[in-house]
Amino acid sequence: MPGDKTIRTFAPPLLTALLEAEKAKGAPLTEPEVLAIRDRAPVALLSEAEAVQAEKERGYADLDADNCWQEWQHVRLQFLDAQ
Repeated sequence: MPGDKTIRTFAPPLLTALLEAEKAKGAPLTEPEVLAIRDRAPVALLSEAEAVQAEKERGYADLDADNCWQEWQHVRLQFLDAQ
């Protein structure tokens, strides 16, 4: 759609990458570890409509790259307990 905003979207979702890294480590990730994973994570540029559709299909919102450490602290236990 013309004028549609482009959204930086992690593929796989950053939340998934952090969950897997923390499970592999067997201990909580540190802030530098979370930021390093974010900085190395593959990113796709999607239109806003595509990003919304991807989130809908995934069933949850991914972490915001700029606030991933804070958001990770709020959601990590919820997602780790669910697995």
